Order: sequence, then structure tokens, then C-alpha cells
Amino acid sequence: MSRAWSEPALVYFGSHAIDPAIAASCGVAEVDDGLVYTIAPREGQTFERRRRLTDGRVKVIQPAGVALAPWWLRGFGKTPAALISEGESDGLSALTAIENAPRSLRDGPLDGLAVCAIPGTPIQPRALVSDLTTAECKLAILALDADPAGLKATERLRAALTEVGMKVAILALPDGTDLADCFVRADDPSEWLANAVADAEAAIPVESPPLGAPLVRPEEGHELAGEEPDSPFALPLTKFIASRSDSPAALIGEEDDNLLPVHGLLLLVAKGGKGKTTLAIDQAFHVASGVDWLGFEVSRPLRVLFIENEGPREPFRHKVEMKSAAWPHSIDQGDGGIHVYDQDWGQAKLNAEAFVNSLNGYVANQGIDLIIGDPLDTIGMEGVGSPEDTRNMVERLQSAGLFSTAAWELLHHSRKESVADAVDEASGAWAGKPDTLLVLDKQHGNRARLSFPKVRWSRRGEHGAYNLAFEPDTETFTLLGEEATEERDLVAEIEELLEARGGWLTAKEISAPKEAEDPGVGANADLVKKALQGNPDRFVSRTGELAKEVGRHSNATVWSLTQGSESHESDKVSEGVSSAGVESDSLLKESDPLPDRPQSLETSESGSGSDRTDTKEPEPREAGMRATNGHDGRPDWLDSPTLPEAERQGLELAHRELVETGLGSWEEGVCECLDSVLVEVAGGGSWYCDTCRAPLPAPSEAPRG
Repeated sequence: MSRAWSEPALVYFGSHAIDPAIAASCGVAEVDDGLVYTIAPREGQTFERRRRLTDGRVKVIQPAGVALAPWWLRGFGKTPAALISEGESDGLSALTAIENAPRSLRDGPLDGLAVCAIPGTPIQPRALVSDLTTAECKLAILALDADPAGLKATERLRAALTEVGMKVAILALPDGTDLADCFVRADDPSEWLANAVADAEAAIPVESPPLGAPLVRPEEGHELAGEEPDSPFALPLTKFIASRSDSPAALIGEEDDNLLPVHGLLLLVAKGGKGKTTLAIDQAFHVASGVDWLGFEVSRPLRVLFIENEGPREPFRHKVEMKSAAWPHSIDQGDGGIHVYDQDWGQAKLNAEAFVNSLNGYVANQGIDLIIGDPLDTIGMEGVGSPEDTRNMVERLQSAGLFSTAAWELLHHSRKESVADAVDEASGAWAGKPDTLLVLDKQHGNRARLSFPKVRWSRRGEHGAYNLAFEPDTETFTLLGEEATEERDLVAEIEELLEARGGWLTAKEISAPKEAEDPGVGANADLVKKALQGNPDRFVSRTGELAKEVGRHSNATVWSLTQGSESHESDKVSEGVSSAGVESDSLLKESDPLPDRPQSLETSESGSGSDRTDTKEPEPREAGMRATNGHDGRPDWLDSPTLPEAERQGLELAHRELVETGLGSWEEGVCECLDSVLVEVAGGGSWYCDTCRAPLPAPSEAPRG
């Protein structure tokens, strides 16, 4: 299959030892400024992953709400052996080496070897195990990157595969390299791969290692035998900086505002009965679904293990049952999920070796990202919280994966006496131990206050406390606002930023830390959205084709300062510009026929030059052109106490306009992309997700949010 590739694409293929013709035959395409890989999972719908060629900061973009899945480059089928690479480019380079090899090698060590690329180290072992066992594969050759993340993922996969009786060989790569690096450096990539596969097979132990045994490379011995360990004792600064993990630095938050780092420690503190467990459960449901929590980004669905060590089992079971029934998102998306420790209820102890061994085995097999322990003083804490007591407890947590295989979140009670510094709120000498310290205070009228005395890895400066609303029926917390740490006019700051930077920015870019490479205003993203949507006289948004006109992706909603001619022209509103901050018809597929939208707003200028907007009666519409699934009345869900005020204001404006123009209305629902709980109804009764544009069933048929 021949295909015309751009020069950047050909340079990329050459630097990764990839035959462009083989890439094309695997369905790889070039779109805009990047490559598109079409992934057809054994189970589930086909989706696309995109690699940008012009942005060195971004590798491959995974569609929101779609579970990571192995990519079988020549299609899924039965195979006696499979080479497992880390990333699509390594998979293509391996397939190039195999299919361009002479017959002597293809009939020898490379005979019958299929290539499967996993999308980075965050993928969970069970996805690959399921594919390989269904393919009746007898030998799995793991060829992941030789960096810390790759070695840990190799250990997880090896343990999971040997547990089901599969032979596992580990392809030995030089430190800090990946498969493509080795092919580029080799005089003959095919011969190099054949020799590496033969060496890896020869090094397979006669008996599979026990589950949880540490990974030892075939070319290395064990340090007890006097040989070198498999990682350097230290690295020069430049090499240390360059050895960046493919995994995001944050489980909750982002790199410059990192609330919970990968393998980090978070302490949630409150007095007894003030809602710690309820908040932790709400947080667990958000992160397991990959849904942002209180304005903090959750970049992917997480796998959470909840250890409840306080109170009887049945009340807790009922509590999570009710939460699950009211939760509108999926909590089992392949990579996400919630697990609850149940073996010996209330008796989890990190000072018991048998429990720690069982815990570590479960974390490795299930790919647990976050362990929530409730409460701290019952899971192995000894003493009264002296500095020595807390140091010993941190060591126990380290033996249970802290800083190496899983993050921990511990629920802890606050001091009875008042403290001068909020960082000392936790009972005991804990101030210096966690990466993040949160303090929860229950208030009157279903309100709560969440403060951030310590966020070690945030560059946005001091976090103001969050004022939260609590919905008892769903046991959900929502952000009402952030207390100012100093007097600030957020709207004025956003105006100043947009004027200084120019162009069109997303709310996330506007909210970035002030010290970032591309600085923002350093505020919570939800509060920035509220300021943007609540000031249509100052800010205007674009999406769809109009976003593409200014060089942004059509799915993005970007903002700029309002221009008089742009903020009030109704034809712009109908094409995707909304001064209320709500995306309009650009969300609908271009192929869907829609009636012309009547002009309802006009702009006139007074003699003084100020803008004035006049509202006109909508033009008459032909019978049958109104949306059959909408309604002219104000939707009840707009009054929901869980709907943030900024969203309420924007949606009310959108609802009024849609009804007035006869184009349709809004209803509540849930899309599989999980990025939205609202769907838009277009003229004629067709429903679409307001984020991914996917067609949806009518509200009477759709799952309700």
C-alpha cells in the first residue's frame, strides 16, 4: 500500500526504523499535523489514537473515556508467540524488522511471531492477559522500555502471565533505551531481533518464578551474588532530568498543580463525624471513572483499593451501594474500578507481614493505582504519633508500595486543641510526611470547607480553601467557590492575560500557574470557567469550525476578549461562537441537515459608540420544524443543587435561545465518553453529546444523569 507522507512523518519513521509502507498497511494515516493509529480491540469499539509530530511535549493522545487496549498490528488472531512492545512506534519498528527479515530468520527465531503494542505502561495486566490467553499464545516476549516505568510494568506483566501458566521471555535492552533505539543502532535490525529473541527464550527459567518475585534481567545476576544491581546507584543531573517517565506525574491534578502524585501520600484530616469517609468515597468514584474531582484533573480512570477499618461491614456496604446507584458514570472502564478489602474486615494491619504480602500481591495483579486507608490509626500505626512513631509508620507504608508501586491516601483525625499553623492540624507529628494535606470542616446547611495547608508539588502558590456544597441524596460534593488568599479580581486578571498573550486560549490554559512555561492566572479551572461564562460582555468563546479558523482543535472551546462585532452577531452564535460560554450547533455533525436558524439578535451602535443589543421576535417557523423531544418550559434539572452556578447560568441562556428560535432544548443524560452529562437536541428530534458529538437516544431511552 503506497501513501504520500509529509516530510515530518518520513523523518519520524526514519528515526524509529519504521518502513512507511508497513505503517500504511497497518492502517496508520497522517491527519493534519500527526499520525493516527486505528485501534480495533478484541472487545469494544474501534477508536483512534493520535501522535502529534509538531509538539514534542505530547506523545500519543488517548480519546477521553476510552479504555487503553492492546494493538495487534496485523489483527487479532491465534498465535503461538507474541512480541509485546511499549507504544505503537516500537511495535511498527518490530514488525518492520520481522517482515523485512530474510526467509532464514522468518523460518527460524522469528517464525510465527505476532506483534502486539501496548499503549504505554499504565495499561493494566488483565487486558493483555485476556488477549494472549484467548489467542492461545504459549510464549510472550516482553520488550518494554528499559527505564524505571518500563521495568516495573515488565514485572507486573510477567507476574500476571506466569500466574496463568504462560512462558514469559524478557528482551534485554540497554539502560534507558527502547526497542526502536536498538533497531536504529543495529547494522541489521532483523538479525539483531532474531538474536535477542533467541537469547531471551534461552534465559527462560525451567520453572516459572513465584508470583511477586522481583524482576532480574537475564544478562544480570542477583546483587547477593556480588554482581551489579539492575539500576545505577545515581545519575548525573542531566541524565536524571532526561529519564522522564511516560506516566503522568499526577494521579489527581496536573504537573504544575499536583494534588496527588503517582506513588505519593495524601492525608485527609477532619474531626470525627465530619465527612472524611463520605468525601473519600466521592473522590474514589470520580477518579475510578476518570472524572475530574473538585476542579482537579483526573487524566485517566484509576484503580482504587479501599481499606475500611472503622465500623461494621454492612453499613459501609450499604453506603457504597447507595452511592453506586446514584453515580451517573461507569466505574469499570477497563482501566478504572473500585475494590474493597474484604478478607478480614476491620483487621487490615501494615505491621502484620502476612497482610502486607497479600496486599502487595493484590496491588501487583490488579494494577492498583491508589490505596485509601480509613482511618490511619487502625491500619498499623503504633504509639501516640511521636516523630519516631510517624517515621516507623511511613516505613510500613513503603513496604506496602508507597513511593514505588501505589499511592496512598490516609484518613486521619485532627487535633483536639487549636493550632497556630494549619499544617499541624493532623494529630501526631505528621506535618512533614505527606505530599498533600487536606483539612475538611463540616458546616451548616449541607456545606463544607476543604482547605489545603500543604500541597508540596503545586507551583500555583497558596491554595485558597474550597467552599463545597453537599447533596445528601447522592452523597456528592461540588465546588461552590474558592476563598481568596489575597484580594484579587479574577475577571480583571483573565482580561489582562488574554490581552497580553493574544490569541484564543482554553479555560485550562488560562488557569495555568503563573510560573508555568505558558503562564496563566494561577486559579482553579472551574472558577476560571465560571468567570468566563458569567461575563459574556467581556469574553467570547469559539468551538467547532470557528475554533479551527484560529488554529485550535474543533473539539476545543477557546476564549478571547469580546469584540463588539463578534459578541453580538447571531450568525456567529449559530456557527459555534457563544458569548454565554455554551457550545452551540457546531457540536452537531456536518452531515446532519438542520433548518436555517432564525436571527434573534442584532447589534446597533449608539452615537456614543457603545454597543447595544436589541432582542427581536424570532421569525415564524414552518410546522413540524420544532424539536419533538424538547420542551418549552424551564427544565427541572437546571434547579439541581449539584449543578455549578456557572454552568447553570450558561445553560439557562442556551436553553432560552434554543427554545426561542424553535431549534430545540437541552435534556439531562449521560454519554459513553463520560465527558458530559448533558445532551443537545437539534431540530427534528436528533440528540447529540455536547462534547464528543456522538448521536444519542432520546431522553426517554437514554440513561439519566
